[in-house]
Amino acid sequence: MNGISFCIITSGDDDTNIKKSIASIVALNIPNYEVVFVGGDKTTIETSDRIRWVPFDESEKAHIIVAGLPGKWITRKKNVAVQNAKYDICVVIHDYLAFDPDWWEEFQKFGTHWDICVHQNIYFNGQRGDGWIVDRHPLLPRGIKVPWDMIDLIQYMGISGNYFCIKRERFLEEPMNENLLWGQGEEMEWSRRVVPKFHIRSNPKCVYRYVKDRPTDIGAYASAGQTAAYEKVFAALRECRMENFVMFYEPGFNNNERKILL
Repeated sequence: MNGISFCIITSGDDDTNIKKSIASIVALNIPNYEVVFVGGDKTTIETSDRIRWVPFDESEKAHIIVAGLPGKWITRKKNVAVQNAKYDICVVIHDYLAFDPDWWEEFQKFGTHWDICVHQNIYFNGQRGDGWIVDRHPLLPRGIKVPWDMIDLIQYMGISGNYFCIKRERFLEEPMNENLLWGQGEEMEWSRRVVPKFHIRSNPKCVYRYVKDRPTDIGAYASAGQTAAYEKVFAALRECRMENFVMFYEPGFNNNERKILL
């Protein structure tokens, strides 16, 4: 590893949160790092050799309404950020996240024997976030938070779009789909391409946190109860590892109607 590029997407509307994010990165005292933030036509952040800003035309997709809001072209921003990164490890994040003080120490302990690595996310209210979730599984609902040790479920996982670590060459091989905007399932579409192809790992010892609350996370808070309800399923999977299950398709069944046999 020759260094880490922190690739942050922002909008340029308010630098309050991204300043907290950048400050938490600087405080890690990583020997070789840079911050590349993409977004907006103005910034109040002081740039340097280590902190670089790439302006972005926020009006490009604003005429497309998604979830009642002007379209946000975050897929393009992430691609631009990684394209402008110079180090072989890229941490792609949104501008409302900050790093715990021991993040770098835990990162080094875990190592980089992965193509993509997810870390533990803590919501603004202190609850566990959505860093390790199911995308498609025949027995579990989409979005359910999975215990960090459930590596057997990697083939079914979805990678949250607000934070992931990735080898730069892997991202350039499978960039975000720029035909999709925020709120159009862009991260799950990307997950379905990269999860079967790359080596995915989770490292819950590296922790990042929200620096603000968001109305869109209210439903995510409630899912803590869902996780508890499915603990029996997780326990069963620990007892009978996933390689002991046989996946098959019955005639006439589509991909969402997969069956499991022991």
